[in-house]
Amino acid sequence: MRGIVRWSVAWDPPARPAWVEAVNRGEVLPVNEVADLPLTRDGLIGEARANLGCDRDEPLVWAFAGDDWLEPLGLLLGALSDEARLTVVGRWLTRRFLLRFLEVRLQIAAYVRADPGVRDEVIDEPWFVTGAPRTGTTILHLALSADPGHRVPEGWELLRPVPPPSPDPEVFATDSRIAIADRELRGPSVVVDGLDAIHHYGGRMAKECLSAMSFSFRSEEFVSRYHVPTYRDWLDDCDMTPAYEMHRLVLQILQRQFSGVHW
Repeated sequence: MRGIVRWSVAWDPPARPAWVEAVNRGEVLPVNEVADLPLTRDGLIGEARANLGCDRDEPLVWAFAGDDWLEPLGLLLGALSDEARLTVVGRWLTRRFLLRFLEVRLQIAAYVRADPGVRDEVIDEPWFVTGAPRTGTTILHLALSADPGHRVPEGWELLRPVPPPSPDPEVFATDSRIAIADRELRGPSVVVDGLDAIHHYGGRMAKECLSAMSFSFRSEEFVSRYHVPTYRDWLDDCDMTPAYEMHRLVLQILQRQFSGVHW
């Protein structure tokens, strides 16, 4: 019988860039003012609505998908506040991260109300790549995406799927959302040295489905970024159906102007 050997290696994190240290010391007022805002559910939802100019009387559930996202959002925010031990830079980046999910969720709701037929888009024979972290799933996904017969969502599409991207290659390649997604996806690498050696991100790179599932606030993306054991315990036992339904809906939106392609 073989035994299981557990071992650990001491690791000293690299020094943070000077600008990060300055922010964490409270020396960059605009960033600190944002970082000091509480991560509350109603506050973030209100800010997302204000950013998009939405009617404040619009129903909280954003009717297209019910209210099953409110519980995980609340649990996640509580864990981020009480367990994640975020630095000032961490709170600043996290607020922007969460606001994107809420703003895009609003945009998806508006799009589905304006074009309910999007739910009839057929996702024909989707391919799934599964496996444990750090086992080569990303490189396999990238290899499959290189086949011109496959339609694989890029990072910018999954981060900001509304409105649907253009099937015109030139228009697709110059969409203004690419730069926006690049800034978010490349952001962590300018805060912590060495991240690109672990996993390189970019707006034009093929992206995993977690980014679509995160709009339901039921996603491994949150537990891979943060120390949130309370949320992790809930996620391990929750019904993931809403996450897969959101994933499907995002793919249907992205496919709206394409035809004869495979996912």
